[in-house]
Amino acid sequence: MTRIVLLGTSHVAALWQGWGRIGGDWPDVEVRAFAAHGQYGTSARLRGRTYGFFGKGAAKIPVFGHDAPEIDLTEFDHVVRVGRSFAEAGAVPLLRGFAIDGLTPRQEDRPALMSAAAGAAMLHALVAGALPPEEWRDWTAPKVSILQAPYPDSRFATATLGPRYADRQWLARRPEEMLALRRAYLSRFAAELARARITFIPQPAETIGEDGLSLMRYSTGSTRMADGDTHQTGDLLHMNADYGVLAMTRLIETLTGRTARAPAAT
Repeated sequence: MTRIVLLGTSHVAALWQGWGRIGGDWPDVEVRAFAAHGQYGTSARLRGRTYGFFGKGAAKIPVFGHDAPEIDLTEFDHVVRVGRSFAEAGAVPLLRGFAIDGLTPRQEDRPALMSAAAGAAMLHALVAGALPPEEWRDWTAPKVSILQAPYPDSRFATATLGPRYADRQWLARRPEEMLALRRAYLSRFAAELARARITFIPQPAETIGEDGLSLMRYSTGSTRMADGDTHQTGDLLHMNADYGVLAMTRLIETLTGRTARAPAAT
């Protein structure tokens, strides 16, 4: 039996729903979840090989998929952290004023050119800032993976959102530039994770449109992790069970090295 635990925020909901559809195809794989929505999900911490919420008030934090505020990760073969997307948007403050030689084009409102070497240094800094803390690196048992959180759907570039999303929307309105930057960023990010013995699992390519955003058919009808109700029509950040099927299939195939119902190694 291969035991896997999903750690993360509200994006775990779609994965859990997807697993509910395909779990029967993987009789020798067990998947569990430990997730919390919003700021709670990003405040969980690691102590040794125990993950969760510690200290006063921890027991009151609503946890999805587990009946305690902490979980022992040594019970699993694979620990999967559902990571953030759009980390490349951290380059936007520089991109507003500079084109990067060989990566992004000069424009009338951005005539200055950053050298390729400076652009590579910027990407290196972005990747370094996105890597998990030292305590997550170089695990051999259980093994650690990062499953990329989905990109917002195709409405994102023109939606009326708050300042929190301003840099990501600026980049999304320049899809060719965004995709070039993303390719360069993700290749470096995956390589650095591999050096830390962490597997990177990107969003399934078939769920992403030509604009670099998630296709709407994978966000329509998404449901909230807390109560299972459908998200409001304007929600463009969360994905549905159809997305969860594809993401979980890719995850399980990557971690086990085989396809559904293929015999496990003896």
